[in-house]
Amino acid sequence: MTDTIAAPAKAPARKRSARKTPTIDPARFNELIKNTRLRGIHMISSEFQMRPSYLAAVMKGAEVDIGIDERDAQVEYIDTQSVLSVTASWVVTGSSRDAPESLTASVTYVAVFEIGTGWLRHEVEFFGQRTGVMAIYPYFRQHLNHLSSEAGAEIPLAPVRKAIPVRVRGGFSAAVDAGDDETKSTSD
Repeated sequence: MTDTIAAPAKAPARKRSARKTPTIDPARFNELIKNTRLRGIHMISSEFQMRPSYLAAVMKGAEVDIGIDERDAQVEYIDTQSVLSVTASWVVTGSSRDAPESLTASVTYVAVFEIGTGWLRHEVEFFGQRTGVMAIYPYFRQHLNHLSSEAGAEIPLAPVRKAIPVRVRGGFSAAVDAGDDETKSTSD
């Protein structure tokens, strides 16, 4: 059986606005990381459906295509309580020639951080989009592996998530997609 796993789908390109993307000073970002405490990561929803036709295809050794679609993370900063929550979701689909769209799974997690005070909103949101989702991803990956094992679905292990900061004019760009696998740099 040949399993293929598609890279997470990328969101459609965003229209560029005339407004300048705020940058994050690396020293402040490191200070933010140092002063942040993870309070918990919790699965808040999980759905899994597999049709018998998918299982039959797997048992016959048919080629199965698996796709993982990462949804945009939702970041909520409650500055009066110094709390940041990051909600991240993934949708997994599986099909074969004989069993199209016969497996679906969706999983949503929330990570809660104690952030402290004195941070600008864009700094906290950047932290949430980048570090928050990176903290959650291994939980999704493990849960998907568990579902696959329990169901006999033979879903390949989800890829390791890579995120490397993009350096832009002496700071990190707040517009970096933490799911990008490429490192880009610009000269000052």
